Amino acid sequence: MATHQKGRVVIIKRIGFWGGVCAFIALCLLPTPAGLSQEGWFTLALLVLMVSWWVSEALPIGVTSLLPLVIVPLFGIGSMNAAAAPYASSIIFLLMGGFIIGKSVERWNLHERIALGVLSKVGTRPTALIAGFMLTAALLSMWISNTATAIMLLPIVLSVAARTPFEGEDKARFTIAALLGTAWAASIGGIGTPVGTTPNLIIIGFLEESGDASFTFLKWMSFGVPVMAVMLPAAFFVITKWGPKISNDAKAPEGFFIDKLAALGKMRRPERRVTGVFLVIAFFWIFRQAFIQDISVMGLRPFAGLNDSMIAIAGV
Repeated sequence: MATHQKGRVVIIKRIGFWGGVCAFIALCLLPTPAGLSQEGWFTLALLVLMVSWWVSEALPIGVTSLLPLVIVPLFGIGSMNAAAAPYASSIIFLLMGGFIIGKSVERWNLHERIALGVLSKVGTRPTALIAGFMLTAALLSMWISNTATAIMLLPIVLSVAARTPFEGEDKARFTIAALLGTAWAASIGGIGTPVGTTPNLIIIGFLEESGDASFTFLKWMSFGVPVMAVMLPAAFFVITKWGPKISNDAKAPEGFFIDKLAALGKMRRPERRVTGVFLVIAFFWIFRQAFIQDISVMGLRPFAGLNDSMIAIAGV
């Protein structure tokens, strides 16, 4: 079964790769439609090629993303400098900084300590556990990628599900609800901050290019967090009330999360350092425009030119 699935993926990648190449060549050879410049037509051909490779994952996504650096100057669409400029956007550095900070949290297992700390407080009933998983996923995915959050919580969810005293269909219902809740909450939590998920930063970059240069970290949170606060309970309601009914009679083993948290031991020095750096970064991101940029020292304002990308790279 696994071999068959792997062979199917390989075939899809090959079709995507060669299909994209053929479509690109065909579009480049066809006459340019009226009302469209040749450069615009070549750009459309490049877009078709990249979408084909992205969707089929014929090549790693990052490799496909580098195609404009070759195609744009080679086909006269624009200069190399013009093609490379978006790759050095401040939004890219904010994205990179957010990823690296997130990886440092994962590297020292700080996210697991946070998750177990939250889950140890929610109780042992099934609906309370689902709420705990969703709250944990949402809080973590505000700062690290949605995918990383879901992957980190997956073994914890499965471990809890395996140890619940449910039998048969009840166990299956709880497991499915907990997994769906975790996945949904990870996506919902990503809305809360600009670095929660990549699309947020892409939208911010577009808005800034369109003239809304004041789109700060705090401004995003001012509507991202309320949206998250509405969607999270709504998702919990849908999972626990609209789906197959989950009995609250059975409970998870007492002290399950407390024991796991105790097994991690005391916070190590790297964990404390990462926590300190992360809190400083979050503080500067949230309060940069509120008052930090206005701080004056001997008539000078050392933080006047500070932006979110600088804060991310400084933290890295």
